[in-house]
Amino acid sequence: MTHIYVARLIPMSTEENDFKNKSIKEIQNEFFIKNLKEKGNNYKYRSKGLVANDGDLVLFQMNNSIIASGIFKNRIKYSIITDSYHGELEFYKDSISVCNPIKPDELKKYCKRFERFTQMMQFIEIDDYDGLIKRLKVTDGYELEDILEVNKKRVKTKNDWLDILNNEKQEDNVVIDVLLYMMNCKDHTSNGKNIATAFGKTAIPNLDIVHFGQRIVELKGIEEQSGSRGDNRYWNIPFTTVPSKNKKGIFTWRVRDELAEALIEKYNLVDNQINMKKLFNEFQEKLSEKEYNDRIQDELNVRDEFVHRFSINNIMEMKLNNYVTGRSTIDDDGKNSFCYLLESKMMNLGDMRGATAEKFGVYCSKETGEYVYTNRYGSNLEEAFNRIKEEICKLLVAGNQDDYVQLNQSLLPPLLRGKILSIYYPEKYICIFKEESVDKILNILNVNYDINEINTLEKKRKLIKEYKDNSDVFNKCSNYYFVEFLYSMFANDIKEKHTVNGEIDYNFELIDFNYIGNHIAKKNNTFRSRETDYERINRNKKDVGNRGENAVLKYEKNNLIKQGRSDLAELVEISENDAIGYDIKSFKVDGTEKHIEVKTNSGNSNKLLDFYLTENELDKMESDPYYYIYYLYSIKSKPKLHIVNKSILLNKKEYLKPVLYKIEIDVEKKESQ
Repeated sequence: MTHIYVARLIPMSTEENDFKNKSIKEIQNEFFIKNLKEKGNNYKYRSKGLVANDGDLVLFQMNNSIIASGIFKNRIKYSIITDSYHGELEFYKDSISVCNPIKPDELKKYCKRFERFTQMMQFIEIDDYDGLIKRLKVTDGYELEDILEVNKKRVKTKNDWLDILNNEKQEDNVVIDVLLYMMNCKDHTSNGKNIATAFGKTAIPNLDIVHFGQRIVELKGIEEQSGSRGDNRYWNIPFTTVPSKNKKGIFTWRVRDELAEALIEKYNLVDNQINMKKLFNEFQEKLSEKEYNDRIQDELNVRDEFVHRFSINNIMEMKLNNYVTGRSTIDDDGKNSFCYLLESKMMNLGDMRGATAEKFGVYCSKETGEYVYTNRYGSNLEEAFNRIKEEICKLLVAGNQDDYVQLNQSLLPPLLRGKILSIYYPEKYICIFKEESVDKILNILNVNYDINEINTLEKKRKLIKEYKDNSDVFNKCSNYYFVEFLYSMFANDIKEKHTVNGEIDYNFELIDFNYIGNHIAKKNNTFRSRETDYERINRNKKDVGNRGENAVLKYEKNNLIKQGRSDLAELVEISENDAIGYDIKSFKVDGTEKHIEVKTNSGNSNKLLDFYLTENELDKMESDPYYYIYYLYSIKSKPKLHIVNKSILLNKKEYLKPVLYKIEIDVEKKESQ
């Protein structure tokens, strides 16, 4: 099991004012060493910021070469574009390093799948990480020589590890529990914070790992290894370190390959990749890809004709009877309409059943034969239909440009949005449309992700596509065949109900409340077991919050468009910086800003307001006259929205309960007696 790291790659241009008429050496010394490293300044970007995680390795490309590198820390988006810059990329300044230029052929020695440099930001897989680190002279927390020393193998083989595991107490062994937990993490990798959270603790089991290492040293007679502070190292016996460090100084660790192999053998674990290959082979024996393609060929032909007939240039000229569904029982033309073909004639290219005809915005009533429209798109039939056509065209443009911000802001519901994208761009967009199904599939595929970054349905669907394209098992099959495999082999798992039923409908029912008194909670004497998956619970909570924010974003945009302020609707956006104290910047019709903090609750009680405020949010509520709190609840059925009366909260402090305390005490070491 060989671990593959990835790096992000940023192309730079000699046409930039800072770099014009300068040599590579001058750019390295003046920009990277003096500006980024010594002064600690940030890298400004003009359009799309880098998509990266805290701790990722970033390579800087210029003149068809890598000339510098650094460890990514944070992306800062400007609220107002300044001097044509959209924001800044922050790097750990001590990690900035320059190197003798690395040409494509040399880079291929470390990154076998790398093909060529482009003028677009990209990520590349690294096969020889240590070799590339040495070539780049990157440091991050450790000196380079120290990194190599830390990761040096101290227990040689799988059999050695089996001997160690067999010598361990099997019951109530925290170390074994941690190792088995990490085997379920992506790439068998985690950090102290996540490990502590997963076991319901506030601190990592450091002492248990140290004692485990000491037992290994004694059992196997291996040499002690001293750290830079003179203390002996034990964590790096079962783990290798990933040379990245987050803002809170928590190091990332990975189970060593030989130990992982021993754990799989001893505890009969199933490696996800091996299991997928086995299942895929079984599926191929039942239904080959050629047989499957023959089965769906008629629908592929319908797709080709559909895309040609309803091209983006023709959609705005489309007549109502050529769009709506429900006419199939009235005349033959109904069976050739946009909606009928999309839903009923290409079912094997993505099943969008399970919702009423309202998902299309306009449809023909089977009972009366009259056209019906939904209010979200307009106040009359003509206005609604024109708006739908505009939204379809905007979706197709955004889909072609991989613009995930615009895709997320589309007012079309997820079923319709997903089917259109997968029909027009079948190589780019996977044909799975319901968010609860997407979440289940990500879990089945063991794809872990940062919920703060992957916070929309479209980004999650992209993760599934990236998994498929990067998998040695699936990368050669079509998207359609891959989805058929998933639904054939994991049907019961995918159909399980999700905590929240997918994307939240933004047609909110507005609710006003009288605030009648402080709530007194009943005592709850139940306790969680150690096996509670706190990491998953927290991720689900964050997931619900993200969905609430996205729904409010569309609600605000839609209200402004309805009131004739499409110009302001384009400016409504989700904040990317938690420090500002609110989630969404929106506007009143007169252009006055609204700073909206969204609180989402999956419950449906009309008798209790129940949410948390951070100290930063409370400060913002007290000082910002444009501050609003949107309380969104009953999201599993008909979403309801209450706009919190902040003056009552500020005047009745008994409604604010302190539930968290920060301890800061100056201390000094006691003198020994």
